Amino acid sequence: VYAADLIAPFGAAPQRPMLVPPGALTVDGADARVEGLLNSSTPVLAWNAPAVGNPQHYTVVVHEFSVNGSTTNVEPIGFVWTTKTSVRIPPFTLTSNRHYAFEVIAYNKSRPDIGQHPYRTAFPEYGAGTLSALLTLP
Repeated sequence: VYAADLIAPFGAAPQRPMLVPPGALTVDGADARVEGLLNSSTPVLAWNAPAVGNPQHYTVVVHEFSVNGSTTNVEPIGFVWTTKTSVRIPPFTLTSNRHYAFEVIAYNKSRPDIGQHPYRTAFPEYGAGTLSALLTLP
């Protein structure tokens, strides 16, 4: 969970979250918090909207895990932006015999429409994400 705003709104009072992570993340209908195998190279991720806050959009990040000797590498290999609470991972994003985790980040930003200006941002900005377990594409 993070917040970016001008200093004045933070003040000395205790802060309450403006946004919490999305809930109940699933991959092809199965609980995404359970490590396992993916059924498809184009899985559908779905989640519940945050219990606190009103996100304007979500970013889904596909993280690929690999091992090189005694080092584990994690690399973001794909991003999908959406205003909905589900998304299908596009074809050719995932590769067989690789390990992945999916991160869903809810955003509440003062910004123009994400469809028209996906890279423009302004303050205040709030975000909160949730991460799946490690999932393998056989």
